[in-house]
Amino acid sequence: MKKSVYRIILMAAGALQLLFFFVLPYATLSDMMGALSGLASGLGLGDMYPKNLTGLAAVKMLSTMPDYGVIMVFVFVPPVVMGVLVLLMNLFGKKRLSYVGSIILSFFMASFYGFAAFMVSLLADAGYKSGLGGPLCVILSIVMFVVSIIGCVKDGGTAAQTVGAASANAAKPGKSVKPGKKDGTITGLSGAYAGAVIPVKSGDTVTIGRDPSVCSIVIKAEKASRKHCTVSFNGDNGMYTVTDYSSNGTFDEAGNRMTRTTPAPMAAGSVIVIGDEKFRLG
Repeated sequence: MKKSVYRIILMAAGALQLLFFFVLPYATLSDMMGALSGLASGLGLGDMYPKNLTGLAAVKMLSTMPDYGVIMVFVFVPPVVMGVLVLLMNLFGKKRLSYVGSIILSFFMASFYGFAAFMVSLLADAGYKSGLGGPLCVILSIVMFVVSIIGCVKDGGTAAQTVGAASANAAKPGKSVKPGKKDGTITGLSGAYAGAVIPVKSGDTVTIGRDPSVCSIVIKAEKASRKHCTVSFNGDNGMYTVTDYSSNGTFDEAGNRMTRTTPAPMAAGSVIVIGDEKFRLG
């Protein structure tokens, strides 16, 4: 299933958190203090003050300065773990819940990174000059927070959408509605309606598209038109008829585009594709 732009941004931002932990310096030791630290390391006194204070280097202070190192672990490790969780939630998540989780985690990440920047500033007496690591991570977390909210509103809602007020036999995504003996069915195979089974009575027409005022099955796919296509069922011969009205096209399972405004008879078991959404007829 194709990921929305919001999920792609969140996955990239989550991956960057992990990268920043290893390579992005929050502070850099001055030349003079760096020379002294290197001398101390050469004398076997330990590398207490790494030249580039990345998140990983800060955590390593646990071995040389246990008290301060424990604080550094508490400050730098949780936001990286949260970033990985955001990555995984949006990689595998399909519903609004993953966006809600991203909102919560990105808020805490910004808080942790703000505290990390404060902790790094306390190392000024040791000769450290604050770098761009802390501010960049805070900004990135804020961006994730904003994108998560936008994605939750514009993208996450489709997974919880009902089939539409226009259909009395509507089913919620993932829920099955038992059809009558002479009813046809439209079954969601992928997208927001994956797992949903929507009955189609013989002689009735179901409209699929973005506009809930005219559509029985409302989808928010980027390539979906206001009134994308209609599906009707003939209980006498068990055949379906699909008529495309869209700009971007309705396709069969083989990728063939249907002729616009021309009714296309389709047998039970046929699949139609609308953007990222797939439906099986019957």
